Amino acid sequence: MNIKKEAAQRLLALTELTAITGTRIYRGGRLPRDQSLQPPHVIIWLLSKERHYDHTGYSGLTDATLQISCFSRDPDETDSMVALVRASMEAWPAESDQIDSVFIEDESDFFEQETLIHHIPLDIKISYHEKE
Repeated sequence: MNIKKEAAQRLLALTELTAITGTRIYRGGRLPRDQSLQPPHVIIWLLSKERHYDHTGYSGLTDATLQISCFSRDPDETDSMVALVRASMEAWPAESDQIDSVFIEDESDFFEQETLIHHIPLDIKISYHEKE
């Protein structure tokens, strides 16, 4: 399972979120070539990934930490995007037998004075079963 791809597809399926961002939900490393990102948008980065092993080898369980960052010029819009992302991610384990758990580990609020863009990153720990 490509957890970044699955998370991006999950977020792209949220009509309330895509009403704000359009299709501007990106995975880190797959940003537009010209790098001219126009807010509002979402970027998903893989911060860490740990496969669990036991005495017989890989157990099939993997922990990953994703950073899902929401960007907008409007602070209320950024807050709305974050609320939608949080609700979707927290509901994921109940909707998929491959996802064991999802925890929001950190949330920060930033404002970039030069660009007037509000940025809220969510660090999300996901435990899931990875198919080999």
